[in-house]
Amino acid sequence: MRGVLFAIMLAPAAASAGELELVGYVGSVFPFYEQSFEFDPGTLPVPPGVSVEQEDIFHLDGKGGLALGAGASFQFAPWLGIEGRVDTADVSVQITGARYLVTVDLPSPIPDLTNELVLGGGEADLHRLHPVSLNFRARTSGHVRLGASAGISYLPSFDFVTAQRASFKPVSPLPLPGAEATVTLEAKALPEDEGEGRLGWNGGIFAQVGIGERLAVVGEARYFHFRQQTLTWGVPEIEPSLPVLGEALVEAITGQLEPVDFNPTFFQLTAGLAVRF
Repeated sequence: MRGVLFAIMLAPAAASAGELELVGYVGSVFPFYEQSFEFDPGTLPVPPGVSVEQEDIFHLDGKGGLALGAGASFQFAPWLGIEGRVDTADVSVQITGARYLVTVDLPSPIPDLTNELVLGGGEADLHRLHPVSLNFRARTSGHVRLGASAGISYLPSFDFVTAQRASFKPVSPLPLPGAEATVTLEAKALPEDEGEGRLGWNGGIFAQVGIGERLAVVGEARYFHFRQQTLTWGVPEIEPSLPVLGEALVEAITGQLEPVDFNPTFFQLTAGLAVRF
């Protein structure tokens, strides 16, 4: 962000000393970007006489989404300049839920009671990544301009939130109506934590085709690289409340989840419009 503001502040000098260019982008995080998270809580802490059988493993599958960006560059020589930019990358996430059978051992001749807990589908939101970059930039001149830029990038903290539908109901000896709720779980990545790191780098190539004296259509391909980030899960919120056994099981499952190692490195293809001063 500081790089963008710095470039914009150079506008008064640009008319006499060089060329100032403001650019807006829209496009897609490269479609081949994909990352899967698999959650297996393992052996759960349950009271004596209660057993839990896990039917499936909970998955989160992330794919590249919408990319947006804005930048300002100052060309202090015909072929060389500096560039400040802010990009945002979105990742769409699909949830595959898990099913648990919870059996309560009751004294004979009373049949054991089996309940079903389903943590089903829902919404998962990986908040947009907002890398801020300051680059050196080289380009050709003329009606059609080709160029490249590269430099350092800064990654602020970001959150990951899941909101799943949950149901808990008896299935044996008699199938009875159950209760439903929404389980919201948040994880946070803090790149300032030790070993995480906020700084990375970016590099890209672009082409511009002029439209009149001050406008140009821009196409760009850019790669961002950051160190792996750890997302640490918080305490789940369950609304409305489930039966005591169901709620205790949800808390036990989420309490067993290991931190997620997330790779915020991505590639994006964008197009936009440039305004020159």
